Amino acid sequence: MQRHTVYRHFPDDADLFAACSAHYFTVNPLPDLDSWRATSDPRQRLARALDELYAYYERTEPMFSNILRDAELVGAIGPTLVPMQELMAESGRDSGGRLACPRPKTARPRRGRPQ
Repeated sequence: MQRHTVYRHFPDDADLFAACSAHYFTVNPLPDLDSWRATSDPRQRLARALDELYAYYERTEPMFSNILRDAELVGAIGPTLVPMQELMAESGRDSGGRLACPRPKTARPRRGRPQ
């Protein structure tokens, strides 16, 4: 396939990145937040969420490394990161919008670690 054939089908970089990203997320779907929220025990929910997130990141790390590396250089990449940003924003919240595993109010900060 020649370059002009690609640009005839995708008139700009944004359309090309959107199509490629849609295909990528179809093949590599983001972890399912609803399955985490169905787990009532906060510790089990956190363990399940972390297991699934780490597995997803391990599987998709090469692609996301390239995308994050190039995001500032290629403006069309920004919108392709929205699903991952939304996942990160929502993964720490329960169905009511509260933090899923809030820090206990009686917990003291650990020494030597920034808050």
